[in-house]
Amino acid sequence: MHVINLVKASYKLEEVKEELKSLASEGKKILFVATKLQARDAFSKLASDTGHYYVTEKWVPGLLTNFKTIRKRIGSYLKLIRDNETGAFDVLTKKEKASKLLELEKLDKAFK
Repeated sequence: MHVINLVKASYKLEEVKEELKSLASEGKKILFVATKLQARDAFSKLASDTGHYYVTEKWVPGLLTNFKTIRKRIGSYLKLIRDNETGAFDVLTKKEKASKLLELEKLDKAFK
């Protein structure tokens, strides 16, 4: 069983709200993380409406601590998207095409 002091929680939420307003007014970007099913829609809408970043699917390991590698993965993701749109997958064998599409789907879920 969990007991939550609603007065303290309300006070802390107000502090967070003021800090977020301060960061946004300074033009800084905010990363919202909401992987719980109940919070996904609300946070993705909030972040989209305000022009900030958000993560609503599984957290990508190394997103903050190993960004050099993540940047490479994003580059390969963008290349797969381009190749798929230009029809570069059409010349591949059925197995290679399925592999590329599976990789694209996986990266799409992680980075979209």
